Amino acid sequence: MASVDSVDPTALGATGSGAVPRSPWAVAAAVTILLSVPLALAAQVVGGANAPQVVVHVVLTIGMLLFVRAIFDFGLPRWINVIGAISAALFAVTFLVQALSSVLPENSALDDIAFGFLGNWPERVLALGIYAWFFGLLLLDSQGRTRLIGWVIVPFVTAYHMIGAAGALLAIDVPNLGVITLLLPFAWLLMEGIKRNASGALGPRPPDTTRVDVPAA
Repeated sequence: MASVDSVDPTALGATGSGAVPRSPWAVAAAVTILLSVPLALAAQVVGGANAPQVVVHVVLTIGMLLFVRAIFDFGLPRWINVIGAISAALFAVTFLVQALSSVLPENSALDDIAFGFLGNWPERVLALGIYAWFFGLLLLDSQGRTRLIGWVIVPFVTAYHMIGAAGALLAIDVPNLGVITLLLPFAWLLMEGIKRNASGALGPRPPDTTRVDVPAA
């Protein structure tokens, strides 16, 4: 008797009516966060002076909460998922406080907390926690073309963030790329989350250990 390995359809990217996105939660989180900027621009046209700040921070709050759930759809070690989930949850709290501060601009104490304190080092530390999770996804659970795209995006935004943190510590001006460094990893997450798996194959992909015995020729 001879043996051949069976084919794992999820590793090949299943297509057709029986295929579903790898992580609908990741798709929802990424789309929500990517929409934060266009929605803020729309609010600037139709709303008041503080409307863009309120909208962008509320949308980012929702997106980060969705991201917390999406993190556990991927086959990463638990400790990496915990770091990512805690960082994203605290980021959601930070964005919510900043949204409240924008709604109540006359409250200087709240503004000092939301932007003076939380918007400084806490945001930088939380971003590193999120980027650590993205690195885990890149190294341990990404394949094919999206892996190549991830190697362009994730190291770039992480290096930029670390350079920015060092610049702040050493009082060196670093060009500000704004919200783009937050949006780029989630654009990549959208690509990862939208990958097609066989129906019912959401979440971590099991190792392909099945073998099928066939008669020898």
